[in-house]
Amino acid sequence: MLLIRSAALEDLGNPSFVANHCFRLAGRDTMGGETLVRIDFEPATRIPTADIAGAAYLDSITYRLRFTETTLTRPERSALTNVREVRFRTRFRTVTLGIALQDSLAAITTYRFGQGPRIETQRTLEVRFRRPLPVP
Repeated sequence: MLLIRSAALEDLGNPSFVANHCFRLAGRDTMGGETLVRIDFEPATRIPTADIAGAAYLDSITYRLRFTETTLTRPERSALTNVREVRFRTRFRTVTLGIALQDSLAAITTYRFGQGPRIETQRTLEVRFRRPLPVP
C-alpha cells in the first residue's frame, strides 16, 4: 500500500521536510475571498524519488495555516506507474486556540492510460474532545 499525504503543518515544520525542500516566499495571494501569505515549496533537486511540491497559504494577520495546495512530483518514480498527476487542495480550520485541523480536502488523480480522472473529497463534520479544553 502506498500512502500519499497532503502537506499539513506538521510536515511544513518537520526538520527532515525542511532539510529536503526548498521554500520561497511568493507574497500575498487571495483564496476563498481571504488575503493570504503564500509560501511555495518543492523537493530539493537531489531528491530522485516521488515527493510533494506546492504552496502553503497562511492567514496574513495571524500566520495560521489556512490552505495547502500539493502536487505529487515524479509519480512515475513511485508505485503509481499508471498515474500522471495527483493534486490536493486542503483547507484548515482552527477548532480551538492553537489547534488547526483539516477541514476539507479535494484530491484529483489523473491517469496515463485511458482511465478518467478520479476526484476524492473529504470533509471534517465534527470534532469532539475527550477532556474539557483549557481556558485561554
